[in-house]
Amino acid sequence: MRMFSIRRRRLLKGITLETLAERAGIGKATLQRLETRGDCTFENFIRTVLALGMASEL
Repeated sequence: MRMFSIRRRRLLKGITLETLAERAGIGKATLQRLETRGDCTFENFIRTVLALGMASEL
């Protein structure tokens, strides 16, 4: 299975960190931690994936 990068996908879609955090209903700092360290709750990961329209890749 091919792994994906949240940050890479966000940039490819032209979405700012602030915009994605807002769409996912999480804080900007939370999203930054997810993108840089992979550190987040499962719920915040799912929120982010859904906000990026990547549910089919789960």
